[in-house]
Amino acid sequence: EDKNERIYILQQAIDGLIATFYRQTLFAEYEYQVHKMAEEGKPITAEILNQIMENLYLDYYGIDIKKEYNKHSVWARIPHFFNSPFYVYQYATSYAASSKLFNDLVGSNYSKEKIENIISLLKSGGNNDPILQLKEAGADLEDKNTVEAVSKKLALMVEELEKALN
Repeated sequence: EDKNERIYILQQAIDGLIATFYRQTLFAEYEYQVHKMAEEGKPITAEILNQIMENLYLDYYGIDIKKEYNKHSVWARIPHFFNSPFYVYQYATSYAASSKLFNDLVGSNYSKEKIENIISLLKSGGNNDPILQLKEAGADLEDKNTVEAVSKKLALMVEELEKALN
């Protein structure tokens, strides 16, 4: 109920969403570009890796990270890039799927069938292809509505933050 606390909580939630969904998508694209260069036999240097990161931050956020000390070399401290290639996309896809499933449980979207689908997913223990399991639960990652659930969630949080600030 405290205005400042509400602002703080909303800002933390917004930052978490951006870091978990948008930033991880940026990192997945970074990995894709670098691996594609390697497959094509192109030289890969720290300068090239930095430039790719700079370009992606500009594309995704409109931010020129050259102004931030060593931000362009963030790739060097992300162990997933080296130990578990093509892992980071899972943060974004999981966030999108969970946002879609959550949206299916609130307000007028709620139904007993949707609850049962989610419980079945949780009980399944990964006994099938994850994409199929999520689709059966109601989060089809090939459907743009699943991914758009994240941007809708962000828009609602920003709207709540604006209200709290005013």
